[in-house]
Amino acid sequence: MIGTLDTKGSAIEYVKQRIEKRGHKAIVIDAGILSKPKFQADFSREETAKAGGKSLRELVDAAMRGVNRANATEVMIRGVVKIAKELYDSGKLDGIFSLGGSTGTSIGTAAMRALPLGVPKIMVCSLSKDVSSYVGTKDLVMMNSVVDIIGLNAMTKKILSNAADAIVGMVEGEKEEYEDKPPVAITSLGVTTPAVLNAQALLQGMGYDVLVFSPWERKTLYELIEEGLIKGILDLTIYELIPRFIHRNLELPGGEIDRFDLANRQGIPQVIIPGGLDMVIFAGKNEDIPSEFRSRRLHVHGQNITLARTTAEEMAELGKIVAEKANEATGPVGIIIPLKGFSAVDRESHEFYDPRADEAFAKAVKENVKRHVSALEVNVHINDYEFAKRISAILDNFMKKKRK
Repeated sequence: MIGTLDTKGSAIEYVKQRIEKRGHKAIVIDAGILSKPKFQADFSREETAKAGGKSLRELVDAAMRGVNRANATEVMIRGVVKIAKELYDSGKLDGIFSLGGSTGTSIGTAAMRALPLGVPKIMVCSLSKDVSSYVGTKDLVMMNSVVDIIGLNAMTKKILSNAADAIVGMVEGEKEEYEDKPPVAITSLGVTTPAVLNAQALLQGMGYDVLVFSPWERKTLYELIEEGLIKGILDLTIYELIPRFIHRNLELPGGEIDRFDLANRQGIPQVIIPGGLDMVIFAGKNEDIPSEFRSRRLHVHGQNITLARTTAEEMAELGKIVAEKANEATGPVGIIIPLKGFSAVDRESHEFYDPRADEAFAKAVKENVKRHVSALEVNVHINDYEFAKRISAILDNFMKKKRK
């Protein structure tokens, strides 16, 4: 349990007692600085500050002089992160619980984000607006305290009781035994969903544990690659290359990290497919998109989504970029091009069907790939079952080659 045992001491003690009534040890880490703690924590604020690289006296003196409070918060964040990771690594942490306002939430969720996926995590906080910066890419539960957590009353006791019971229930939940299968990632977008579903089933049948990531979940993919938790990638949908390299003023899903670079450095087997490169995605209706795109082929994809077709010149540039990225790979890598279209709307008789533009991509790939990169054209559509069979088999072959 993490909290400031001055202003939040009564609430922390109440939750601690509730957890221990259920037969569990509640280890408390004090992240407070100024006022006297309400009770003695298992890890005192002095120990937390020391673990963060400063003495508590330094932090208190700075606070009394009105020096930047954020510095003290950063020290206590480093401290709770270090302590929480050490407890987890030594087998003494089965779940993590915290409560607080804005500062307490920053401290508590930092420790939660430092722990692996699957570790139960509950943050009770008085923040009810956007909490995405606190959650990040981790599986933590944000529970609204409704009122500020200062002292106890009937309402806060009920909310804290529910939260305490929730963390205990998560810790006590029956742990399912999972087969040890190599985890592989598939990147997806709505317009490549049939391909994703087909490839997912095929790879599962080959003995892989398949994780699917939309463009807005790419940051999670990046972190899993960096942590060594992804062993292969069927990069079926690489739309983010368009806002990253072609139209840099557009929203870039997943942030600034380049997953190609991460995978290349780690030698992860990669099968790269140009899914989604036939379109530029805009929020809004036709009249809402920038004027320079309105003369292009447009497709109303939903009530608030409009797609504009990429040009042959843009596709050629994208082909060169993909080839150059693949050339840097240190593991098995292939670029597989479905000649009959790159998405659900890039198909014969559909709005974005443009063989000349797609061929510009294929030509640029072939002109720029180095010898160690497999570049293959397949005379099918990206969402055809035959294409899923081909790319799944190639990734399987790469994975087996990597394990030898």
